Amino acid sequence: SVFEKFQIDVKHLYDIPEFYPAMKLLDLPRYEFTARGIISGATFIAYADEISTTNAGIFAEYVIEHLKYYGVDVSKIMFQYDNGSEFIGNVSKKEGNTPFQDRIDFHKLSHGRLPVASPTFNSDVESFHRIVEQEFYSCERFENRTQFFAKAYSYQLFYNYFRPNS
Repeated sequence: SVFEKFQIDVKHLYDIPEFYPAMKLLDLPRYEFTARGIISGATFIAYADEISTTNAGIFAEYVIEHLKYYGVDVSKIMFQYDNGSEFIGNVSKKEGNTPFQDRIDFHKLSHGRLPVASPTFNSDVESFHRIVEQEFYSCERFENRTQFFAKAYSYQLFYNYFRPNS
């Protein structure tokens, strides 16, 4: 299936110099949650004002339910993520799942953490983060929050349907 494996990660938006003034002035989100299908290249994004495992769980639920709504058999999907606290919780946590992991387990899907200090294992989603920063956050201007979200949605459509990517 073209949707069998996703890399999921968070992009910090407050460290983009061109975006930062608008972020502060217009109260724009500080983080982008991103899921990218490794085979299809399909990319899903959502925004948050804080990094948390609850927000990561809500995002995972959004992606899963979106795919199900459009008839994708999600039973074979596998989510791959790094060792960020938004996915695994506190690094000293000994047992139990995070809300993020619970959402994936609720749907009986596979998921797994990347080996520590292995950033190239998440290269598909990291590649998108580099591209979206160059093509969107660093060059677009925003007059208000509504316009930001409209432009972000338009960029996601452009990226998924029109922009050549692999």
